[in-house]
Amino acid sequence: MTTTMPEPARRARTGLPILVLVLITPLLAELAWGSTPLQYLYAFPIFVLMYGTGTLLVRELVRRTGRGWPSILLLGLAYGIIEEGVVLQSFFSPQIYEAPDWGARFFGVNLVYAITISIYHMIFSVALPIQLTELFFPATRHVPYLRTRGLILTIAGFVLGLAAVRFTVPPSIDPGFNASPTALAGCAIVIAGLALLALRILPPRADSTVPGARTPAPFSVAMIAAALTIPAIFLPATAMGILLDPIRSTSDVVFVATALVVPTATVIVALALIRRWTRSRDWSDLHRTALVTGAFVAHTLVGMTYFVKGDPVALVFLSICAVAELTLGIVLYRVVARRATIPEDARHVKA
Repeated sequence: MTTTMPEPARRARTGLPILVLVLITPLLAELAWGSTPLQYLYAFPIFVLMYGTGTLLVRELVRRTGRGWPSILLLGLAYGIIEEGVVLQSFFSPQIYEAPDWGARFFGVNLVYAITISIYHMIFSVALPIQLTELFFPATRHVPYLRTRGLILTIAGFVLGLAAVRFTVPPSIDPGFNASPTALAGCAIVIAGLALLALRILPPRADSTVPGARTPAPFSVAMIAAALTIPAIFLPATAMGILLDPIRSTSDVVFVATALVVPTATVIVALALIRRWTRSRDWSDLHRTALVTGAFVAHTLVGMTYFVKGDPVALVFLSICAVAELTLGIVLYRVVARRATIPEDARHVKA
């Protein structure tokens, strides 16, 4: 069932959530990860257009169709394929981002890179920014943010952002490379299939609990989220080839198999745990806050190990990001805890 509210009230309440979502998505997915050095901060408006409007569009489509988190995750995968497979074409490039060095270049596809970066975008570019925004603004959690005109502008901004990235980034890193029509057609088919599954085949959102299901304490949820983030996004990276150089030099099969299996298995375990936790009566916004905080702090720490590469400025900046994420999580946790003490009827009056 989709929550509705009068149109004037919805418009008044969704302006700030929209702004927060489109700004925090590139901040967390790019800058706090470390993949964009500070000297390229001038490109942030382009990231807002691509990441921010892309994630806003995912949320809007899911909320308008009454779907839930499985649909957000599937569209997050689709977003990753659009960005990396179609626009940057890093799935196929023999040079960009050193993607072939991640292992298993198979029929022209950088397989380890493609799987790892798709998982990254699904979680850190789409799902977690949406969850964080909805924790900030719980009153509009299940309602669309946009009217028709806003939806059109969002799509236009997303297309503009994709075009800006397409015509600036790949030519500067791998000039002259263009993925084959067959590769791009394959991406389009997968994207369309994910969208169909997410918005038409999966059932609408249903809030249900399972008797006897238990949820760990919020602190334990944060620790588990952090622990699962590390193998999901760190082990497959080129850094693994450096750390495990003796293994890789003697058997690339071991390296590639590990780099393929570990992140995939980790995400399956994480999603299974979260599904079990969310079906418990104990699951609350305190647990959601802990989950988001643990995952984002860990993802920045992983970025420090991979992207710093002896740059003291990058090290200081990512250290600040990690502290800021932890601080924000603690502050939000306290706000959510106070919010939980307000009676339900008083909360609606106040809202």
